[in-house]
Amino acid sequence: MEPARGDVPVERLRLGEEADPKNPSFATILDRDTLGPYYEPFQQPKEWQLPPLVFDEDVAASNADTAVAISAHVKQSMAEFAIAKLDINDDTVWKSYVDKIDKMGLAQYLSNYQQAYDSRPTA
Repeated sequence: MEPARGDVPVERLRLGEEADPKNPSFATILDRDTLGPYYEPFQQPKEWQLPPLVFDEDVAASNADTAVAISAHVKQSMAEFAIAKLDINDDTVWKSYVDKIDKMGLAQYLSNYQQAYDSRPTA
C-alpha cells in the first residue's frame, strides 16, 4: 500500500477524507451505483489522460501568474467580442488579441509544461 497522507493508504482516502472500504458511506454507494454505469462508457482511456506534472517553486509561481493574466485577458476579450466592442472578424483586432497573449508569456508557459511533461517519471 502506498501512503498518501501520513500513514493513511491511498485506497482509504475519498475526497480528502479517510474512508473505510468495508463500511462505505452513502455518497460512495450512490456514486458507484449511479455514476459508474452511466459515466464509465464515456471515460477516456488512461493512456489519454495527462499525468500530474511537477514544477519547482519558481516555475509554478511563474505559471500561475501567466495563467491568471491570460485567463483575465481572454475573459475580458470574450465579453468585448460578445457585445461587439471588439470586432472578431477584423484581422487587426484578432492579431492584437493574439499578440497580447503572446506578450504575456504564453511561449514560456507552454515550454514549462512541455519540460515538465517530458521529464515526468514513467512506469
